Amino acid sequence: MKKILLLVALVSIVLNVSAWTKAQDEGIVIFASQHLTPKAKDVVDKYLGDNYKDDVAYLLSQRKAKSSKYSMEVHRLHLDANLQPLEVEGDDALKCIEQNLAIVSAHESHSEADVTEALRIIIDLVCDMHYLSNVCIEGIPHSQKDFTVQRRATGSGARVNEISSIKWSALWGSYVKTHRGFFSELWAEDLAICHGKKYDEYTKGSLHDWATQNGQIVSEIYARVTPEYIMPRIEYLRYEDLNYEMMARAGLRLAKLLNEAIK
Repeated sequence: MKKILLLVALVSIVLNVSAWTKAQDEGIVIFASQHLTPKAKDVVDKYLGDNYKDDVAYLLSQRKAKSSKYSMEVHRLHLDANLQPLEVEGDDALKCIEQNLAIVSAHESHSEADVTEALRIIIDLVCDMHYLSNVCIEGIPHSQKDFTVQRRATGSGARVNEISSIKWSALWGSYVKTHRGFFSELWAEDLAICHGKKYDEYTKGSLHDWATQNGQIVSEIYARVTPEYIMPRIEYLRYEDLNYEMMARAGLRLAKLLNEAIK
Protein backbone atom coordinates (compact mmCIF):
# COMPACT_ATOMS: atom_id res chain seq x y z
CA MET A 1 0.00 0.00 0.00
CA LYS A 2 2.89 2.34 0.78
CA LYS A 3 4.18 1.86 -2.76
CA ILE A 4 0.73 2.32 -4.23
CA LEU A 5 0.12 5.60 -2.42
CA LEU A 6 3.50 6.87 -3.53
CA LEU A 7 2.38 6.27 -7.08
CA VAL A 8 -0.91 7.97 -6.28
CA ALA A 9 1.12 10.96 -5.19
CA LEU A 10 2.77 11.03 -8.61
CA VAL A 11 -0.67 11.33 -10.15
CA SER A 12 -1.75 14.03 -7.73
CA ILE A 13 1.34 16.12 -8.33
CA VAL A 14 0.74 16.11 -12.08
CA LEU A 15 -2.82 17.26 -11.39
CA ASN A 16 -1.59 19.97 -9.03
CA VAL A 17 -0.96 23.10 -11.05
CA SER A 18 0.71 24.79 -8.08
CA ALA A 19 2.92 21.94 -6.86
CA TRP A 20 6.39 23.32 -6.22
CA THR A 21 7.95 20.37 -4.39
CA LYS A 22 7.00 16.98 -5.72
CA ALA A 23 9.19 15.07 -3.26
CA GLN A 24 7.62 16.84 -0.28
CA ASP A 25 4.08 16.16 -1.45
CA GLU A 26 4.91 12.54 -2.16
CA GLY A 27 6.37 12.34 1.35
CA ILE A 28 3.12 13.67 2.78
CA VAL A 29 1.14 10.96 0.99
CA ILE A 30 3.47 8.18 2.14
CA PHE A 31 3.25 9.50 5.69
CA ALA A 32 -0.56 9.60 5.41
CA SER A 33 -0.62 5.98 4.19
CA GLN A 34 0.96 4.87 7.47
CA HIS A 35 -2.13 6.09 9.33
CA LEU A 36 -4.92 4.71 7.15
CA THR A 37 -7.29 2.11 8.55
CA PRO A 38 -7.30 -1.30 6.83
CA LYS A 39 -10.69 -0.49 5.27
CA ALA A 40 -9.49 2.85 3.93
CA LYS A 41 -6.37 1.20 2.51
CA ASP A 42 -8.47 -1.41 0.73
CA VAL A 43 -10.71 1.19 -0.91
CA VAL A 44 -7.84 3.47 -1.95
CA ASP A 45 -6.06 0.41 -3.34
CA LYS A 46 -9.15 -0.59 -5.27
CA TYR A 47 -9.52 2.74 -7.07
CA LEU A 48 -5.94 3.96 -7.39
CA GLY A 49 -3.77 0.89 -7.30
CA ASP A 50 -3.66 -0.37 -10.86
CA ASN A 51 -4.00 2.29 -13.53
CA TYR A 52 -1.64 5.01 -12.44
CA LYS A 53 0.44 4.96 -15.63
CA ASP A 54 -2.63 5.54 -17.77
CA ASP A 55 -3.79 8.25 -15.37
CA VAL A 56 -0.48 10.08 -15.50
CA ALA A 57 -0.43 9.96 -19.28
CA TYR A 58 -4.02 11.22 -19.45
CA LEU A 59 -3.45 14.09 -17.03
CA LEU A 60 -0.28 15.13 -18.81
CA SER A 61 -2.12 15.19 -22.11
CA GLN A 62 -4.86 17.31 -20.55
CA ARG A 63 -2.29 19.72 -19.17
CA LYS A 64 -0.44 20.02 -22.48
CA ALA A 65 -3.70 20.55 -24.32
CA LYS A 66 -4.75 23.13 -21.70
CA SER A 67 -7.92 21.13 -21.22
CA SER A 68 -7.69 20.69 -17.45
CA LYS A 69 -10.71 22.00 -15.56
CA TYR A 70 -8.63 22.84 -12.49
CA SER A 71 -7.57 26.46 -12.05
CA MET A 72 -5.02 27.99 -9.71
CA GLU A 73 -7.86 29.16 -7.48
CA VAL A 74 -9.00 25.67 -6.61
CA HIS A 75 -5.81 25.24 -4.64
CA ARG A 76 -6.43 28.31 -2.47
CA LEU A 77 -8.19 28.53 0.89
CA HIS A 78 -10.41 31.60 1.40
CA LEU A 79 -11.02 32.90 4.94
CA ASP A 80 -12.86 35.94 6.27
CA ALA A 81 -11.38 38.48 8.67
CA ASN A 82 -12.31 36.20 11.59
CA LEU A 83 -10.46 33.32 9.90
CA GLN A 84 -13.63 31.40 9.15
CA PRO A 85 -14.03 29.73 5.73
CA LEU A 86 -15.73 32.01 3.22
CA GLU A 87 -18.58 30.98 0.96
CA VAL A 88 -17.00 31.92 -2.34
CA GLU A 89 -18.20 31.67 -5.90
CA GLY A 90 -16.24 29.29 -8.09
CA ASP A 91 -13.16 27.39 -7.04
CA ASP A 92 -12.08 26.94 -3.43
CA ALA A 93 -9.93 24.20 -1.90
CA LEU A 94 -12.12 23.56 1.15
CA LYS A 95 -15.34 23.36 -0.83
CA CYS A 96 -13.74 21.11 -3.41
CA ILE A 97 -12.34 18.74 -0.75
CA GLU A 98 -15.75 18.46 0.92
CA GLN A 99 -17.54 17.79 -2.38
CA ASN A 100 -15.14 15.00 -3.25
CA LEU A 101 -15.17 13.50 0.24
CA ALA A 102 -18.92 13.06 -0.22
CA ILE A 103 -18.27 11.06 -3.38
CA VAL A 104 -15.68 8.87 -1.66
CA SER A 105 -17.97 8.34 1.33
CA ALA A 106 -20.66 7.01 -1.01
CA HIS A 107 -18.17 5.29 -3.32
CA GLU A 108 -20.36 2.24 -3.86
CA SER A 109 -23.02 4.50 -5.41
CA HIS A 110 -20.69 6.23 -7.85
CA SER A 111 -18.82 5.14 -10.94
CA GLU A 112 -15.24 3.99 -10.63
CA ALA A 113 -14.08 6.96 -12.69
CA ASP A 114 -15.82 9.45 -10.39
CA VAL A 115 -14.40 7.91 -7.22
CA THR A 116 -10.93 7.67 -8.71
CA GLU A 117 -10.98 11.35 -9.65
CA ALA A 118 -12.42 12.34 -6.26
CA LEU A 119 -9.62 10.55 -4.41
CA ARG A 120 -6.99 12.23 -6.58
CA ILE A 121 -8.47 15.66 -5.95
CA ILE A 122 -8.63 15.14 -2.19
CA ILE A 123 -5.01 14.00 -2.02
CA ASP A 124 -3.92 16.84 -4.26
CA LEU A 125 -5.69 19.64 -2.38
CA VAL A 126 -4.95 18.40 1.14
CA CYS A 127 -1.26 18.27 0.23
CA ASP A 128 -1.56 21.83 -1.07
CA MET A 129 -3.05 23.05 2.21
CA HIS A 130 0.33 22.71 3.86
CA TYR A 131 1.56 25.67 1.81
CA LEU A 132 0.60 28.71 3.89
CA SER A 133 0.96 30.90 0.81
CA ASN A 134 -2.28 29.32 -0.44
CA VAL A 135 -4.27 30.92 2.41
CA CYS A 136 -6.22 34.05 1.36
CA ILE A 137 -7.51 36.20 4.23
CA GLU A 138 -10.14 38.89 3.82
CA GLY A 139 -8.71 42.31 4.67
CA ILE A 140 -5.09 41.32 3.97
CA PRO A 141 -4.56 42.35 0.34
CA HIS A 142 -1.15 40.74 -0.10
CA SER A 143 -2.57 37.37 0.93
CA GLN A 144 -4.82 37.41 -2.13
CA LYS A 145 -2.01 36.87 -4.60
CA ASP A 146 1.64 35.94 -4.78
CA PHE A 147 4.18 38.60 -3.90
CA THR A 148 7.94 39.09 -3.59
CA VAL A 149 9.89 39.10 -0.35
CA GLN A 150 13.59 39.74 0.08
CA ARG A 151 15.77 37.39 2.09
CA ARG A 152 19.13 38.04 3.70
CA ALA A 153 21.72 35.44 2.73
CA THR A 154 23.31 34.98 6.16
CA GLY A 155 23.26 36.40 9.65
CA SER A 156 26.95 37.21 9.79
CA GLY A 157 30.17 37.21 7.78
CA ALA A 158 31.07 38.75 4.46
CA ARG A 159 27.64 38.15 2.93
CA VAL A 160 25.64 39.62 5.80
CA ASN A 161 24.21 42.39 3.62
CA GLU A 162 23.55 40.23 0.57
CA ILE A 163 19.85 40.10 -0.24
CA SER A 164 18.00 37.89 -2.71
CA SER A 165 14.40 38.13 -3.90
CA ILE A 166 11.99 35.21 -3.82
CA LYS A 167 8.30 34.75 -4.42
CA TRP A 168 6.33 34.05 -1.24
CA SER A 169 4.91 30.85 -2.75
CA ALA A 170 8.36 29.68 -3.84
CA LEU A 171 9.81 30.26 -0.38
CA TRP A 172 7.91 27.27 1.03
CA GLY A 173 9.36 25.00 -1.63
CA SER A 174 12.87 26.39 -1.33
CA TYR A 175 13.70 24.17 1.64
CA VAL A 176 14.05 21.22 -0.70
CA LYS A 177 17.27 22.79 -1.95
CA THR A 178 18.79 22.50 1.52
CA HIS A 179 17.99 18.76 1.52
CA ARG A 180 19.05 17.78 -1.97
CA GLY A 181 19.59 14.15 -0.99
CA PHE A 182 16.07 13.78 0.35
CA PHE A 183 13.69 11.69 -1.71
CA SER A 184 10.05 10.93 -0.94
CA GLU A 185 10.63 8.09 1.50
CA LEU A 186 13.13 10.17 3.48
CA TRP A 187 10.68 13.04 3.81
CA ALA A 188 8.07 10.56 5.05
CA GLU A 189 10.53 8.95 7.46
CA ASP A 190 11.48 12.36 8.85
CA LEU A 191 7.82 13.23 9.36
CA ALA A 192 7.16 9.90 11.06
CA ILE A 193 10.06 10.32 13.47
CA CYS A 194 9.25 13.90 14.41
CA HIS A 195 5.45 13.92 14.21
CA GLY A 196 4.22 10.34 13.84
CA LYS A 197 2.76 10.15 17.35
CA LYS A 198 0.76 13.36 17.02
CA TYR A 199 -2.21 12.01 15.08
CA ASP A 200 -4.77 12.89 17.76
CA GLU A 201 -3.21 16.31 18.42
CA TYR A 202 -2.88 17.33 14.77
CA THR A 203 -6.31 16.11 13.65
CA LYS A 204 -8.47 17.65 16.38
CA GLY A 205 -11.62 19.28 15.10
CA SER A 206 -13.15 19.43 11.65
CA LEU A 207 -11.75 20.32 8.27
CA HIS A 208 -13.03 23.85 8.86
CA ASP A 209 -11.18 23.97 12.18
CA TRP A 210 -7.97 23.00 10.38
CA ALA A 211 -8.54 25.78 7.86
CA THR A 212 -8.95 28.28 10.71
CA GLN A 213 -5.78 26.97 12.37
CA ASN A 214 -3.87 27.55 9.15
CA GLY A 215 -5.34 31.03 9.02
CA GLN A 216 -4.23 31.78 12.57
CA ILE A 217 -0.69 30.72 11.77
CA VAL A 218 -0.38 32.71 8.56
CA SER A 219 -2.21 35.82 9.77
CA GLU A 220 0.46 36.32 12.42
CA ILE A 221 3.10 36.00 9.72
CA TYR A 222 1.28 38.43 7.39
CA ALA A 223 1.31 41.07 10.12
CA ARG A 224 5.05 41.25 9.51
CA VAL A 225 5.72 39.74 6.10
CA THR A 226 4.48 42.10 3.40
CA PRO A 227 5.57 42.76 -0.19
CA GLU A 228 9.24 43.72 -0.37
CA TYR A 229 9.77 42.60 3.25
CA ILE A 230 13.43 41.90 4.06
CA MET A 231 13.49 38.57 5.88
CA PRO A 232 16.35 37.86 8.29
CA ARG A 233 18.08 34.52 7.86
CA ILE A 234 16.96 33.32 11.29
CA GLU A 235 13.31 33.91 10.37
CA TYR A 236 13.72 31.95 7.14
CA LEU A 237 15.10 29.03 9.15
CA ARG A 238 12.18 29.17 11.61
CA TYR A 239 9.81 28.82 8.67
CA GLU A 240 11.63 25.64 7.66
CA ASP A 241 10.58 24.03 10.95
CA LEU A 242 7.07 25.37 10.43
CA ASN A 243 7.01 23.88 6.93
CA TYR A 244 7.83 20.43 8.34
CA GLU A 245 5.03 20.77 10.86
CA MET A 246 2.56 21.84 8.17
CA MET A 247 3.58 18.83 6.07
CA ALA A 248 2.91 16.53 9.03
CA ARG A 249 -0.43 18.15 9.74
CA ALA A 250 -1.44 17.70 6.09
CA GLY A 251 -0.42 14.05 6.06
CA LEU A 252 -2.26 13.17 9.27
CA ARG A 253 -5.30 15.19 8.25
CA LEU A 254 -5.38 13.42 4.88
CA ALA A 255 -5.38 10.08 6.67
CA LYS A 256 -8.16 11.16 9.02
CA LEU A 257 -10.35 12.50 6.21
CA LEU A 258 -10.05 9.25 4.25
CA ASN A 259 -10.53 7.12 7.38
CA GLU A 260 -13.72 8.98 8.23
CA ALA A 261 -15.05 8.89 4.66
CA ILE A 262 -14.36 5.18 4.20
CA LYS A 263 -15.95 3.09 6.94
